Amino acid sequence: MIVYNSSLMNSNKLELSLDSQWLQYGRAIFTSGRLVNLQPLFWKEHMDRLRSSIAEILGVSFVEQFDSKFMDEIRSSFTLYKYLPIDKNLDYKFKIYLFTEPGPNNDLRLSFVIHLKKIAETEKNICLQSANNCDFVFAPFMSQFKSVNYLANILLYEKFKSEFCYDVLKLDANKNILECTRSNIFFIMDDNIFTPNLHMVLPGIIRNLLLNSDLNINYNFIEKEIHYHELQKFSGAFISNAVQLCLPVKKIDQFEFSDQSFLCNKLNKALMALNNHL
Repeated sequence: MIVYNSSLMNSNKLELSLDSQWLQYGRAIFTSGRLVNLQPLFWKEHMDRLRSSIAEILGVSFVEQFDSKFMDEIRSSFTLYKYLPIDKNLDYKFKIYLFTEPGPNNDLRLSFVIHLKKIAETEKNICLQSANNCDFVFAPFMSQFKSVNYLANILLYEKFKSEFCYDVLKLDANKNILECTRSNIFFIMDDNIFTPNLHMVLPGIIRNLLLNSDLNINYNFIEKEIHYHELQKFSGAFISNAVQLCLPVKKIDQFEFSDQSFLCNKLNKALMALNNHL
């Protein structure tokens, strides 16, 4: 079941016109995150992400429609799921899609869809495969927004992902590390935690919180250019996204790292505490 503009419906009942710019050009935006007790984590950050993408992807004229009333309508729609036979004790992954379509008077309006799914179990220490010798070209402009036009990431993931690989690490033409196809990445050296600069990197919600919040974990977060061959210098690594929060990385290609489960657990507890105060 999905929520379409505050109404529950079967996902196969959703109808989009063939003239829809979502279908024709992938002109729609989304944000995904974690639902705990049917409450979305880091709600303000998700709304800020959507707002920053509307003008660039959907058009400036739709920014005014994304007001507090519209955001409240999205949030209150999550309560509809309490009437469904789902396990309320589980955490879920949510996706919110924003797109435009003709309204009652044939003028374009902003619409939304919410989709929930169970969060898949993830190994405690995961492996990544780098996209070495990649001939994909990523546009810096599109890297900054959560557009549903995600084909480059999907094709990259399918091309390089191996059986024992959780995600694929993206590199630029000079073999500088960017991010993974579904997450940001961090590397540990002594009491410093490094992450690639924002150039051609999605400013993920968890990434921003780690860099800009006082989490009291006695590490310095530093943005810098990181070359692929620097991986041998780091003692540890982890990835972050708004669904799984922080996950330790065991290996990238031939480079192995020490177990960072303790650090990731500490970061996740700090993030959950931060969410309770936002």
